[in-house]
Amino acid sequence: RRRHTRWATHGEPSDVNSHPHFNQAKTIAVVHNGIIENYMEIKEELISEGVKFESQTDTEVIAHLVDKYYEGNLLDAVYKTISKLRGAYALGVICKEHGNELV
Repeated sequence: RRRHTRWATHGEPSDVNSHPHFNQAKTIAVVHNGIIENYMEIKEELISEGVKFESQTDTEVIAHLVDKYYEGNLLDAVYKTISKLRGAYALGVICKEHGNELV
């Protein structure tokens, strides 16, 4: 798999911190540009719910939030996710169940 090695806002530039980032089941993938200012608060909440993180990035938080809110409608899950995020950012989200959809 080819990954994008990025300039690191959160975490060092490395393969594990590179885009795309996934939910635990690897069914939702996210790329992101910008900064999620409240990512640590969200990350701590998700960890308390049993989510395991692979990276040190704010982007991975987005993938896990989309997964948390996903109930068959990817666009709805992304809307619910962005209602929780603070910062300036752009997202690209895809889901295995919706192969022709990019949010």
